[in-house]
Amino acid sequence: MNQDNTPELTMDHLLLRIDNIVCVTDYLHKAIDGLRHMRGHHEKVITAKTQAITDVVKAREETNQKLVALYGRMYDNLRGKD
Repeated sequence: MNQDNTPELTMDHLLLRIDNIVCVTDYLHKAIDGLRHMRGHHEKVITAKTQAITDVVKAREETNQKLVALYGRMYDNLRGKD
């Protein structure tokens, strides 16, 4: 930990962060479960639920891709110091 309470930037730290991205999905499951249990059997309701679930998953994956790209650049910077 640095003096400003930020974690030391190391290869292990980056790999741990990437692993957290992959493993932490509770919020995603809760969102999908909540959408799944919305009431309504009308075709418009079903379509809206399907689109909402799609949007949630797509947004998470886009965020993950950006984070992995950022960590990749950080990894390259760390590796360049050797």
